[in-house]
Amino acid sequence: MVDAAVVAQTQEAIAKVFERHATPVLWLSGGKESLTLLHLLRPWREHITLLHNRLDGGWPGVTENLMVLVETWGFASPILTHPKLTFDDYVAQYGYQTEVVPTDADTVVVPASPWHDNSLRMSSFWHCTLLRGIYPLLEATMALGADAVLTGSRASDAPLFAMMGAEAPQGKDIVGYVRYNPLYAWTTDDVYDYSNDHHIHLPPHYQWKRQVEGQYVWPDCLRCTAQPEHWRLLREQYPDVYEKHWPEVKKVYEALAVKQWDYTKRLMRVVMEG
Repeated sequence: MVDAAVVAQTQEAIAKVFERHATPVLWLSGGKESLTLLHLLRPWREHITLLHNRLDGGWPGVTENLMVLVETWGFASPILTHPKLTFDDYVAQYGYQTEVVPTDADTVVVPASPWHDNSLRMSSFWHCTLLRGIYPLLEATMALGADAVLTGSRASDAPLFAMMGAEAPQGKDIVGYVRYNPLYAWTTDDVYDYSNDHHIHLPPHYQWKRQVEGQYVWPDCLRCTAQPEHWRLLREQYPDVYEKHWPEVKKVYEALAVKQWDYTKRLMRVVMEG
């Protein structure tokens, strides 16, 4: 059971958001954190707009599960956004997602085509996340004139979120809103315990996701290639998807492994000489 004091502090922080802001929105992925936050926001259901980016190639059942809970808890239907590029179009234009491409190599603020030499194209995980996941929500938020955004981001999710803090006013002058992360200090166990305590129905893949929680950065898209371990999981849990796409993905990993091994040998040679 999650500590009652943690829940009370979070609800106090949420209440302050509504005292300060007139047009807040909630970014909903449909995962465990955003559903936990949605449940906590029930007392303010009439005063917040919900935004959900429906990813093609995302995890099965996420949007459907979200819509059921939104209706059950008495919220207005969310505004649905969509990526401007499908998963396949993104891969064709920018390349497969991988962690070995630094984020700043393919730009952070304005997504541009990552540099490549007409061989295998690669892009960073964050580039894809920005272009397909965050930008549609950002555009909708600015179109609404929202003055606050609430998200389920936690400090332990990523270094960026840890640096951001529970309140991030830095972007107000650029995008017009303050970002709030009410679950900032929650642990993974806190989120799962709260979901269990309140019988929050999670999407189907959570039946086994907790078993691999923390082993690698969890992707929003089923076929994301940024984490090689992810494809081992797909082989076990989604064999049809694995069998259809693994031959092509395997070629990508093989080419990447050769490049990385060559670079590692050259790097170690210089290190040893020094």
